[in-house]
Amino acid sequence: MEILKATHQGILSIGGKEIKCAVLNDSTRVLTSESLFETFERKKYTKPDERKSEVAQPILYTNKRGKKIRGFKALILPEICNVFIKAYQDGALRKNQLDLASQSMNMLSGFAKLGITALIDEATGHRENLKEDEYQKLIKMFLAPEFRNDKRFPKELFERVCQLRGWRYESDTTKYTPEMGDFINKYIYSVSLKRL
Repeated sequence: MEILKATHQGILSIGGKEIKCAVLNDSTRVLTSESLFETFERKKYTKPDERKSEVAQPILYTNKRGKKIRGFKALILPEICNVFIKAYQDGALRKNQLDLASQSMNMLSGFAKLGITALIDEATGHRENLKEDEYQKLIKMFLAPEFRNDKRFPKELFERVCQLRGWRYESDTTKYTPEMGDFINKYIYSVSLKRL
């Protein structure tokens, strides 16, 4: 069997994450498995049921430099998001996974908004007038502010929580106590996920 080859390569920036992607010589759109694992922090529940999903089947291809890469059809990304959302709804996520469910909900919303925009652009012929990275800019605009970059919460939030709880605040750290994590899960992620 002939190994597919990447004809186009790039980086998809979504919610502060960078996912390596490519279009193969048979027009298949793929995301690298390495990037997907990094995006979802190698957490459990990141793989759709292979019996139900053809996009969950890995694809081996060569990049433009001839290196063999393992990837998945790009449509796996919304399926992974759905897996996290369903796991949340079923109560199957641990506290440290709630942020990934919230991120997934946000990504799906961004995909839907971008999808309708792209369909209208194609139907009207406007796509020909777009600048090279216009869809990347649109997806950033569609994502909720807390998921636009890696810094999810401002330091001021942690400072205020520490003041409210009577905890010691250290401005030069990015590591916080499990109690801080519980607070974030209870008052931020759980509240936003209840909108599902």
